[in-house]
Amino acid sequence: MKFDFIPNDIPLPIPTGGLDIVDMVFHILLVVAWVVHILFINVLIGASTASVYYNKRGAREKSAVFDRVAYLLTTPVTISENMGALWGVAPLLLISVMFTPLFYSAAIMNSPQWLHIIYGNIAAFLLSYLYKYTWHKLENRKSLHITIGTASVALFLTLPLVFMATVQLYMTPTTWTANTHFWDALFRPDTFFRLVHFYLASFAVTGLFMMIYGYYKRKNEDEVTRQAGDVLVNTGKSWFLIPTLLNLFAGPLVLFHFPSYGIENFFNAGWYWLIVLAVVAIIASGYLTIKDFFNPDISAGKLWTIVALATITVLSMATLRHGMRLSLTSDYMAQSKAKTDAFVQRSKE
Repeated sequence: MKFDFIPNDIPLPIPTGGLDIVDMVFHILLVVAWVVHILFINVLIGASTASVYYNKRGAREKSAVFDRVAYLLTTPVTISENMGALWGVAPLLLISVMFTPLFYSAAIMNSPQWLHIIYGNIAAFLLSYLYKYTWHKLENRKSLHITIGTASVALFLTLPLVFMATVQLYMTPTTWTANTHFWDALFRPDTFFRLVHFYLASFAVTGLFMMIYGYYKRKNEDEVTRQAGDVLVNTGKSWFLIPTLLNLFAGPLVLFHFPSYGIENFFNAGWYWLIVLAVVAIIASGYLTIKDFFNPDISAGKLWTIVALATITVLSMATLRHGMRLSLTSDYMAQSKAKTDAFVQRSKE
């Protein structure tokens, strides 16, 4: 493989202190931190979209129940945007340490769009807070209130574009040229299908969260909140099932749009068995969900079984993602390490 456009003579080894296990700990931390981060981001995108949708529907149909659903969803949105940003720092730092030349080079190629992560987040956060904390003050000015919510959702939906373009660049260094930039990366088929997969997963995870959230809200003393809980459970089932079904088709498109050498390394390393585990677990969870599709009175046992099966899928997919990252970058990292070792040896001499 040729990696002509990547700096690979800079001594940037992981400080293991002679303990090989440290390198493994970095890999485990990266997967775990990314899972926590991405689940919060999934709920942020899905719940913010659902809140605006039900706010608009409640205003149009003059429904107190739909309005309550929309208001209830603002709480997980504000929690998720803060926790998602907080937990996003960990995988960002770990990637920066483990794949330094790749990640920073990709970030430079994606400038100045990469700065959207900063100013786009700030604007989205402020609009989201304004949307939540003016709920009662603007209840007689619903058009303005819904516009504020829609603007925050639109900004949240644009942030993954920058992240995904950067991720696809640093994971596929053989695709770089002297003129590669953000728009090249964004409009590539592999980036497109990964974005589709991500957005579908966001709504599926939000659907699962809505089932849990609605299950507890159905026990509330307030009648309107109990009815809102029914809506959350029923909506959650649809949001969980439909995107999940679509992702069974989008997933293979993501996999087979990676460079051929990465796919070959991926299958040779035996990562593929996790695909089987992920698919079996998610089909089983879908089957349990669809059995009582129109009944909001879901039992605790069934609900947590669905959650457990979905968790197996999420962990499997996160590990698969890391496996593909290693399969795509291992050749470059080996060359980089060899040049680094030679550079350090010459320096010592």
